[in-house]
Amino acid sequence: MMVINQTKQGVTVHRSTAKIPALFFTFLFATLIASCETTQSIPEIGINKKQATTPLLQRIEAVISRQNPYAKLGIQIVRLQKNEIIYQQNAYQMFTPASILKLYTAAAALYYLGPSYRFQTQVLVEDLHKNQIGDLYVRASGDPSFSANDITKIANTVKQLGIKNIQGNIVIDDNQFDGVLWGNGWMWNDMINGYSAPINALNVDCNRIAVFAWPQKKAGDPVGITVEPYTNFINVKVTAKTAEENTPSTVHFGLTAPGEKENKSTPPPHGLMKNQTVYVSGQLSKNKTYQYETFSVANPSLFAGFLLKEQLEKNGVQVKGQVRQGNTAENARLIDTVSSRPLSETLIDIVKFSNNQAIETLLKAIGLKQGEAPGSFEKGTKAVREFLTQEVKIKTKGLVNADGSGLSRYSQTSPEQMTSLLSYMWHNFRGGAEFVATFPIAGEDGTLNNAWKNSPLRGRVRAKTGAMSNICSLAGYLDGTPLETYAFTFMMNGSSFTAEQCRKLYEQILVEVLAS
Repeated sequence: MMVINQTKQGVTVHRSTAKIPALFFTFLFATLIASCETTQSIPEIGINKKQATTPLLQRIEAVISRQNPYAKLGIQIVRLQKNEIIYQQNAYQMFTPASILKLYTAAAALYYLGPSYRFQTQVLVEDLHKNQIGDLYVRASGDPSFSANDITKIANTVKQLGIKNIQGNIVIDDNQFDGVLWGNGWMWNDMINGYSAPINALNVDCNRIAVFAWPQKKAGDPVGITVEPYTNFINVKVTAKTAEENTPSTVHFGLTAPGEKENKSTPPPHGLMKNQTVYVSGQLSKNKTYQYETFSVANPSLFAGFLLKEQLEKNGVQVKGQVRQGNTAENARLIDTVSSRPLSETLIDIVKFSNNQAIETLLKAIGLKQGEAPGSFEKGTKAVREFLTQEVKIKTKGLVNADGSGLSRYSQTSPEQMTSLLSYMWHNFRGGAEFVATFPIAGEDGTLNNAWKNSPLRGRVRAKTGAMSNICSLAGYLDGTPLETYAFTFMMNGSSFTAEQCRKLYEQILVEVLAS
């Protein structure tokens, strides 16, 4: 975790016994006062006096005072049609944004790649002769939406071509991206979790395995287990039982067998490895639907190749070689291309459900598009920053986009910078509509599906959420009175507020804006 220390340099005045005119002391005092005022590196903007006298601003201030008057809270609300700031507080201060940082990456992806861009994953073979081949190659391009269904399609294509034997290896060519798998500033003990899955040029189901536990009809029976994608890559050991209705559900998914002590001196792995065991323990009430946990995969290319080998063998195709990473042979022959959906559609799934792995994959793809291979976090973050500076015309002093998803606590931005992006994209014909379409809709879908269902904001707010420990952010658009739309950014750092309490505060502020 990054700690920023802010220091203020003092001024020492030495007295002299010499006589100095009183006018000099007056000038010196005024100079010292002015110098003290300019020692603030980032101004505290707050509310100007004219704004503070309006009924709307007084009501907003009353809401904040009732809910959490001492929180580090940053707000900017802009009426888009007039480009008019109707409220702001700490709008130029820097905050850790959490997942609303994804909006910078999503907007940059639409700018550099274009809404209709499609990723291409190629399948090639070597030494094709009758019903057998040498090596089979999968050449990846960084498709963030590549899935186990696409693996099945590749296996079906091989079968349809009449290939029955692969004498060589399954070679995964992931060289379009560099070998750095995790973002700058990501926490090492998060990397086993699905939301911190590694970033690779070939990603199957975002390099995650989900383990589901289902209750059975009879209490005492072992819970049912489903693994997605379905695979023998890992083992699952189940001791969890089905419990009577309305009893507490205590299902636990872990890498340590029940009763064994976790080795605190050894950090958890950076993802599941082949033949690793996931243990499911505890109990699950009969009237529950299911519980699940997602785990990251340590080696995405090995995982993808293993899934492909499984599917080929199910189709009757014998694979004599191994799964390995490598370059595609120059004489390899193209037999299939798997195309992604247009970027505009892929982004909807990424932003609405705040997919860290997929947006970081896009970040590397942006870097790849702007330069030579391999794509990297460094190239991607540089391109995003250039987009914000040169195209959006954001003053990026103090802005730190350490990653593409906001999972890094190194990242910093201000409400004013984020609202500037929202305003720019709202008025931008090329990509603006596609950008707004990716936002969760209050009370209806995405990460706002369960928020504000009985509120006047339902269906009238499209906003990206952001939450980590002691961090709660929200940025998006409010549909106001006819012909009026508002862009807003809320950021709160260092608060003990829960995500629910935080959203309640933001809801009350937006309701006041809606009623104005």
